Amino acid sequence: MGKTLRVLFVNLIWTMQPKLGILAGGGQLPHQIIQACKKNARNFFVIVFEGQNSPDEFKDVPIECLRLGAAGSIIKRLKKENCNELVFAGSIKKPNLKQLRPDFWTTKFLARSGGLRIGDDGILSSLVRDLEVREGFTVIGVDKLLPNLIATLGIYGIHSPTKEDYADIQIAKKRALELGREDKGQACISRYGQVIGVEGPSGTDDLLKNLKRAKAPAGVLVKMKKPNQEYRTDLPTIGQKTVQNVFNAGLRGIAIEAGSSLIIDRQDVINTANKLNIFVLGIPFNE
Repeated sequence: MGKTLRVLFVNLIWTMQPKLGILAGGGQLPHQIIQACKKNARNFFVIVFEGQNSPDEFKDVPIECLRLGAAGSIIKRLKKENCNELVFAGSIKKPNLKQLRPDFWTTKFLARSGGLRIGDDGILSSLVRDLEVREGFTVIGVDKLLPNLIATLGIYGIHSPTKEDYADIQIAKKRALELGREDKGQACISRYGQVIGVEGPSGTDDLLKNLKRAKAPAGVLVKMKKPNQEYRTDLPTIGQKTVQNVFNAGLRGIAIEAGSSLIIDRQDVINTANKLNIFVLGIPFNE
């Protein structure tokens, strides 16, 4: 099949797919999905979560900005827009109950699922199930829309881990997986053979910003998918900003799980890592 026919075939597949509802958190991932939809002429509608991303960032795009706790209104609007497939895209800062201000639908959901007492993946897994079983949507993963973002094994860029870095990777990886089994986070930092930071509800960026620097660059950030995690939501993600924050924190590099993590703007990540003398490494789940 020639190149022109392949492009037409791919575009036809996207065009024939159901209208996509994009549930937009923070970061660049929602914009990547929007660009892919535009490129392939797929119809879409965006729900921008208040306080997670700015509606001003979505120029000439069909959107509505709604708060996380207004799930009933979100579902009603998505159905009005005839969105049959949904995708979760971008980071979410977990609100407390006061900030959430749950509507009737959300209140019933929290009562069924265990509410804010359970971890992020527990909430998201329950939400996906309710959206599909109770509301009739199909929830898809980012990997289905943008498979090129999935991290692969090996080194990105020109900088490689040292023997000491690999030792820190193994220590941080083990702790990150323990954290994931407890449904508490995905990221961990090890320096000089010791765990010095684990991800909390505020996310990876805050973990890095609050880290005490060493006198010389040392230590590694490791991000792993939670074991048994709902793969369609909240995959570990890094981007150019992550690399910059790792540099600012005085670390030497990043290791991210291959096959189950996302790298946003891969070439920008590589260029920034090369410039800042940071290594980026895709690692397997098991070693």
